[in-house]
Amino acid sequence: MYTVSIETQVHALRPGDRLRYSGVDWDIKDYSTYQDPQGYQTEEWLLVSSGGSEYYLLREYDPSEEINSVTWYISNQLQNVSLYTPDFPKNPLQLTT
Repeated sequence: MYTVSIETQVHALRPGDRLRYSGVDWDIKDYSTYQDPQGYQTEEWLLVSSGGSEYYLLREYDPSEEINSVTWYISNQLQNVSLYTPDFPKNPLQLTT
């Protein structure tokens, strides 16, 4: 019997596909991939729920890592972000998107 790994199924997702994660159905709205000359690669899928939440599913491949060369992340965009650093405790740096 042939089975396909979950990683293989997720890796094959493209816009128009759907994914269920943490009990929520997510539509794949966009897919992008980036690679540098050393072979480091990032892939990202834009996940959008029926309620309008947006998250990015990221897969990073680092060829310099012999163990755990692939790392997966879930992230979302932050709004109105301020960065406080030791050098500027009273004047936060405003990060804009």
